[in-house]
Amino acid sequence: MSRGPQVKPPAYLSKYNNTYDLSCVFTGGNTKFPILGNWPVRKKDDTEETCTDSPARSGLVVETTMDDTQMDALKRALCSEFAIIQGPPGTGKTFVGLKMMRALLNNAELRKSASGPILVICYTNHALDQFLEGILEFEENVVRVGGRSQSEKLKDKNLRELTFDSDTIPLQLLKTKREVNETLRELEAHIKIISQNLRKFDLSRDDIETVVTNEKQVASLYSKHRLEEMDQILKDWLKVEEERDALVSERKEGEGKKEETKERETKEGKTNERIEGENSESDEDKELEEDEEEVLKEQRERMLDEETDFVDNVEELTDSSYVITFEDVQNLKTEICNVYDVWDLEVHERRKLFKFWFMKWREHNRRELNFFCREYEKFAQQKQDLDREAKVCVLSSCKVIGMTTTGVAKYQKVIHSVQPAIIIVEEAAEVIESHIVTALSSTTKQLILIGDHEQLRPKTAVYELATKYHLDVSLFERMVKNGVGHTTLLRQRRMRPAISKLMNIIYPNLYDHPHVSTYPTVPGVNKNVFFLTHNVPEDFEENSLSKSNSYEAQLTARLCYYLTLQGYKGSQITILSAYSGQVRLLRQSLKEIRVEKEKEKKMTDLAGVYVTSVDNYQGEENEIILLSLVRSNGKNSIGFLNTSNRICVALSRAKHGMYIIGNGEMLRAKNDVWQKIIGVLEENGEFGEEMVLCCQNHKGTETRVKSANDFQQVPDGGCSKKCTHVLPCGHECPHLCHPFSHENVTCTKKRDIVRECGHVIVDHFCSEEIDLCEELVPRKLPCGHTQNVECAITDWHTITCKSTCPKKFACGHKCPLLCGEKCPKKCREIVVKTLECGHSVDAECYMINQ
Repeated sequence: MSRGPQVKPPAYLSKYNNTYDLSCVFTGGNTKFPILGNWPVRKKDDTEETCTDSPARSGLVVETTMDDTQMDALKRALCSEFAIIQGPPGTGKTFVGLKMMRALLNNAELRKSASGPILVICYTNHALDQFLEGILEFEENVVRVGGRSQSEKLKDKNLRELTFDSDTIPLQLLKTKREVNETLRELEAHIKIISQNLRKFDLSRDDIETVVTNEKQVASLYSKHRLEEMDQILKDWLKVEEERDALVSERKEGEGKKEETKERETKEGKTNERIEGENSESDEDKELEEDEEEVLKEQRERMLDEETDFVDNVEELTDSSYVITFEDVQNLKTEICNVYDVWDLEVHERRKLFKFWFMKWREHNRRELNFFCREYEKFAQQKQDLDREAKVCVLSSCKVIGMTTTGVAKYQKVIHSVQPAIIIVEEAAEVIESHIVTALSSTTKQLILIGDHEQLRPKTAVYELATKYHLDVSLFERMVKNGVGHTTLLRQRRMRPAISKLMNIIYPNLYDHPHVSTYPTVPGVNKNVFFLTHNVPEDFEENSLSKSNSYEAQLTARLCYYLTLQGYKGSQITILSAYSGQVRLLRQSLKEIRVEKEKEKKMTDLAGVYVTSVDNYQGEENEIILLSLVRSNGKNSIGFLNTSNRICVALSRAKHGMYIIGNGEMLRAKNDVWQKIIGVLEENGEFGEEMVLCCQNHKGTETRVKSANDFQQVPDGGCSKKCTHVLPCGHECPHLCHPFSHENVTCTKKRDIVRECGHVIVDHFCSEEIDLCEELVPRKLPCGHTQNVECAITDWHTITCKSTCPKKFACGHKCPLLCGEKCPKKCREIVVKTLECGHSVDAECYMINQ
């Protein structure tokens, strides 16, 4: 990079090799020319004044939707190795950035020394997604680095996905990656097994055979048990259960004696009560003796507890309290280890031998663990190197790489391996200088910064780093203030004139595109911009790190609901605040209104309203912006609102209307920028303690509001007059005057409704649907019976007749079923049958006939 205010052209452009084809950027005219020479002038459109520019020395004219400052910015971006483009709110810096990207990509063949991919860096994931989505409209070969993208269009462009299966990665590299991954999985399995081994305290036969060199000892250990008793061998050999049973029995016996002693003491105590005062000296001696005996019992119980715990299971045989010294180990090697039949050993010798085995087994596992861990680290490093190589292959073959500043720090080695010659930084004024420097290398041929240092500055984790060491000054801002050449976009296309004039305090040369003057006025209010001032104190929360103001939150939420009644969708309104505490309070206030209106059976669209902090909304816009400033206190402390950068962002997000709620008098007393802004608002009658609402239906009817409760005068968004519109049901609209359509109005009155069948519904709510007629009417069924059927049933001839069946069996008995049911074949009527023997029995009719 060249030093000083004068910036040279990129090194990849030469005097004889700089003719660009910009037909992809301009819509007509002479679009192919040497970009290091004289540029053509643009043809003015009908909305602009007659061109007063002197003709270009090249005599070329191009047709484009870009304005003069955007053309200058494009020229600087293409012709300077270090380009700075300042884009005030609404001036189209992203638009220019995309034009510049298209020009660079379309003329890539001229950049032979800078033929690699172009690196695009953004501060936020949202801005990166937006910029890359714009690039996708003219270039598909894009790779997005980082996993926090919310864009559906960029799903298959993510680096993580492309490194698994991409034509740009050599097959041998993919094969090696799979082999290394398989090896790592096997090593993980080994490490997991060994880790489990080190946590267990019993040994299997395989474990013992692993560490015992004397095979005869192992054979003798397992010679006296059958196969199904293998789990019991160690316990029997170490005599765990025998000793435990003995100790438990001894404990029970001791507890029994203790109970007898207590009973005897109780009886003696009753006797002593009768002879109180006698033999006092002997009683004291007895108490001392009993105390000593109690102490001895407790000591014995503790010993029993310790001993029982020790031999309760094999685990306790390996605890740290049972230590074998180096001398013990030497003795074991020379004495016990040479024993052939381990069952001939004494119990204490067996336990020492087991401890020795256990120590050797654990040492064996530790050595195995160390080996596999070293192998895992080696292959993990190899995997990391292979992954980096795969990433480099994917990124080197693409044309555009997109990543956030966090991604730049994370993938620094990958970036330097890819060697992008051109780096473009969006939101550059928000990025700490070191984050940009990190991405630069000896192969960087061009750096283009796009941003606005008058808006949000870089954030530091430590506040002192910003105030004392100025780390909140970006490279962008430092270069501009040091006189490095830059281009500022001046024609804004976002804000209506009533809003953009406030920006002229910060950007004196900013001017409007004609189309912003055609915006519709905000219905229901008499001003498109208004500062509703108050002096209600902010909330005091001793332990809160943020600030909030309940009065403002409720007032802002009610104003928001009122605007939705005027026809705005929730998605067309954004509520901003400088404090996260107020953001939470605003969301809660909107939720309360939604619940309230649901109970009143009124529809709302408040769920679509976006509530966020000012800092999170840079680069965004919406039709209506409601701004809650929060600060109002006796100390005249305005906190974040004292920063001109934050003021700039807060007041430049709205397109059609902006409504500010805060303590205006305190703000202009403490800050010069606020003083100028409020002065402009006062001149135009857009500042005051009361806001005027206008009824759309009754012209000239106004309602003044200054608090949330004042909106009760206009509960339906119009005025306090009754709505006289007649609904299709014949009743008048139940609401007060309202601006919204009657299509969604619910009638709350009742009426008698005569159905087509002639039946009448008494006191039916007009808003409720009319159900099918359930009146019972007589119908003659095909069987000849008459039955009451619901009026709405049209296929009544198919229903089951519930009358008694008139049919009879051959025996003369009647069918017991209903008429609509199928008659049984056999008569089951109970009759008396006299048998040949003279006795009588009860039986079903069909059985007697048989």
